[in-house]
This record gives sequence, C-alpha cells and structure tokens, in this order.
Amino acid sequence: MSRGLFNEVLIIEVSKRPLLWDVKDNFRNKSTKESLWEEVRDAIRAIDNTAASTNSLEAMNEFQDLEKKKFSPQKEKMG
Repeated sequence: MSRGLFNEVLIIEVSKRPLLWDVKDNFRNKSTKESLWEEVRDAIRAIDNTAASTNSLEAMNEFQDLEKKKFSPQKEKMG
C-alpha cells in the first residue's frame, strides 16, 4: 500500500471513530481508545496485509503521538 493510500485509509477510519479525535467529548478512557486504534489497524490490514508491516504502521503511530502532544499541557520555559 502506498503511503498516500495508507494516509487516506487512516483518515477515513479515524473519522469513523469520533472518540479518537473529537475533543468536545473530553473522552479519556485509555482502554477504549486503544481498542478503537486496534479497530483502525484491523481495517487497514483488511484492505492490504502488507500494511501490517512496521513501516506502514509508523504513520499511525506518528498520528497517535501528534494527538497526545496536541492535547497535553505545554510546559513553559523557565528563565
């Protein structure tokens, strides 16, 4: 699966699961979010088994990391 197609599928699958992106819900149940991310992974693998490779799933991990950074409190620099 090309990186562009992977990104499209990732966006579509995440958009189907508002608890992963809708901050209005303020949903913090980690186990439920992990379960939803696993559903996204399974959906991507169903389309293309090669997407199960580490390289393809790196994009999903990057997306999750960005989500965590975006909503975590920012530390102010001292000094």
